[in-house]
Parts: sequence; C-alpha cells; structure tokens
Amino acid sequence: MKTSSKHVNRVALYSVLLMILTAVHHYYASIIYQSPWRLHVVQVSVVVIIYTLVTLIVLRKWPNTLFAKILLSIFFVVTFVVSVAWIGLFEGGYNHVVKNIVYLIGVPESVTSAMFPPSIYHAPHDLFYEGSGVAQFVFPYLILLHFYRFYQQRKEKQEN
Repeated sequence: MKTSSKHVNRVALYSVLLMILTAVHHYYASIIYQSPWRLHVVQVSVVVIIYTLVTLIVLRKWPNTLFAKILLSIFFVVTFVVSVAWIGLFEGGYNHVVKNIVYLIGVPESVTSAMFPPSIYHAPHDLFYEGSGVAQFVFPYLILLHFYRFYQQRKEKQEN
C-alpha cells in the first residue's frame, strides 16, 4: 500500500469512527433529553459515512482518474468541515470539553447559561453522554495529522 493511500485511509477511518460515535451520542441524547431534533446529526453522520466509503471504493477501482481526484478533493473538504470543524472542534470541543470545564470549575450560572442556553444545553450529569461528547474532541487531531502527512508526502513527490 502506498503511503499516501495509507494516510487517506486513516483520514477516512477516523472520520467514520467519529461519525459512528457522533450518531450514537446524538441518538442517545435524543432519548435521554427527549429532544428528537438531535436526530438530524445522526442523518448527517450516515451521509458522511456513505460518502467516505464511496470515495474509498472509487479510489481503489479508478485511482488515477479525474473523477477520483475530484471525489478525493470533495472528501477532504467534507471531512474537514463536518468531521474536524463542526463535530470534532465545535461539538466535542465547545459543547462538551469547554462546557464540562466551565461547570466543573464553578463558573456562575449567569455566565454558564449565557454560554450554554438551557433550551439547548444541559448541565453535565450523564457520564456516557458527556464522555462520548468529549471523545469527539480527540478525532480532529488524528484526522489533521493524516491530512498533514498526506499533503507533506504529496509535496515531496512533486519536488522530486
């Protein structure tokens, strides 16, 4: 296996794992908080997983085609926007890591309710929900590491 495809596979793997975790996390939250509006994230997760798998299939069957190159570029954009920025950094980072820290250090309720409106957010009290939310914050770094390695290797090939 070529190293560049190894890095694409790792980006795909970590993105899919993050989307599975996210789907479970939001499905669970829709039940415990009686908030079916959270289920839209499950749908987004499924779409990202399907797109990722289709991209990998095309890259294996027709690796050097224009179609594969376009699909790969779109895959990287979708992965960066959805998996890294939206789910990893915003959902995992702000919605869970920051929220848990703010509550744990005892920030006044006037501040926490402004940062995390009670109509959308809940004070941390469910270990699985908060733990799976915080775990989402790990994946963007793994994805970005392999994005970087992919582009670094690509740059080295162009220079040679």
